[in-house]
This record gives sequence, C-alpha cells and structure tokens, in this order.
Amino acid sequence: IFLEAGSTEEALKRLPKCIFNLKDKMTFKRFKEVTEDIKPGVHWGIPFPHNFQLLREAGAAWLTKALHRAGTLPKDNCVLSVEVYELSTDSCAAESMGGQGMKGWLKVAYSKPHPKLHTELFVKLPFPYSPQNERAKNSYHGMPDESEVLANRLFGPCFPFKTPKYYFGD
Repeated sequence: IFLEAGSTEEALKRLPKCIFNLKDKMTFKRFKEVTEDIKPGVHWGIPFPHNFQLLREAGAAWLTKALHRAGTLPKDNCVLSVEVYELSTDSCAAESMGGQGMKGWLKVAYSKPHPKLHTELFVKLPFPYSPQNERAKNSYHGMPDESEVLANRLFGPCFPFKTPKYYFGD
C-alpha cells in the first residue's frame, strides 16, 4: 500500500499503526526472551528473517513473497537467486556503520530483469540483543526504524529530494 494524492480513507485504515515503543506491549524481560523469535511482521504479516543466516535460509522464495506483498515486484516476476553479503554485524566495532542495526546488501537476480528493479539492495537487520549494544534503546524504548520504514514506504516517492527506493520493510 502506497499513499498517493487522493488516497481514500479506507486505504489509510489498511496501513499498520505505527509502534513507538514496546514498553506498553511487554515487559523488558519478555523482550529479551523473544528477540530471536521468528514472527510475522506488522506491515506485511509474513515471518521476518531477522539475521543474515535466516535471510540466506529464506532465500529467493521468501524475497519473492516479500516483494510481492510490498507491491514492489510485479506478480508475474520472481526472484531467481539472492546472495547475502554482510557489511556490518558488530554494534560495538568501529565499522558498525551506526548502532541501529546490522547492515548488508543483497545481490538479486529476477526472472524478468527490468531497469526499475535494482539488482543490488541495501539491507538493515536488527542486532541481536546485548547489554552492550543499542538494541533495547532502538527496539524496546523507542522505535526509530519504524518511522524510517513508514517514511520510505509511504512518502519516499513524494519527497522533493532523493531517498532510497523502498522494496520491503517490516
């Protein structure tokens, strides 16, 4: 679902409600227990592979489903292969590229290549919980990734400046 000029009230109601923190939804103890669970995301309702190994295991079939759900890949197209590359996985290392999450990129091949479908995609995944990193601050006390996903998803094409092309986020 993308917002466009003239979007109906019904379209707005189908959007997921923004979650600003998890404090109202679970205890901190419970948060630490479930950070490694594979659960459906709130935006698209499909299980979310939240680390690079899970993303590799999910592979092309999961990425096809994710991009179809997000409306960024036409239904008559699919991902044939996906290679996962890790850029930053240690939140405390000098090359962490910021504390919000692990960074990587995907090399993707489609059954029907198209100039508007990128074959190299940036990916950001949550760090595993550790008292030494910012996972609790970013995923329990506040949800800055939620606003980033929603801004790119809903308003990215409308901004008067360049933003990353949204493919999927949850």
